[in-house]
Amino acid sequence: MYKKKTKRIQLEKTSLNNEQKKEIIEFKNKNPNISHVDLATWVKEKFTLEVHSTTIGHLIKNKDNIGDDPFKKRQRTVHYPDLENTLLEWYESGKDDKLNVLNAIKFIVRAWKEVSPETIRNCFRHTEILPVQNNKEPTDDENDDELIEEMEADIEAFNFQNAMDLEA
Repeated sequence: MYKKKTKRIQLEKTSLNNEQKKEIIEFKNKNPNISHVDLATWVKEKFTLEVHSTTIGHLIKNKDNIGDDPFKKRQRTVHYPDLENTLLEWYESGKDDKLNVLNAIKFIVRAWKEVSPETIRNCFRHTEILPVQNNKEPTDDENDDELIEEMEADIEAFNFQNAMDLEA
């Protein structure tokens, strides 16, 4: 049987502040029989924001987690604290000086040196960019010559006019 594909409409992301969330909860409490769809329509009319009915459902379910600060967003779990600290350090150091290309390159080089080979492997494994090969963990010095030759062959396949020497 043929199933017709339907195109899903993507709404623009909007954020409700805590003050708006509290007002929605208050309206729901005054109108306990109102559906999430009707409440989303009320939000659209009241705040001129497109909010999906499932968002309303999540809001009502988590109504006790709304804080007092009307513009505060929820705190997210830090997954990469070293990266975030380095970015914060970079941001703080650049407040007084204009960021130029040289300083940006120096920052990137310093940050790259702090990334471990294990982190890089995990990133590639997580994104599934490269196929997993026998779960073999290569060492830093293993097959460097073969890797360089393979990379040179791959670069030559692109037919660049000025391909850089990989061993430089």
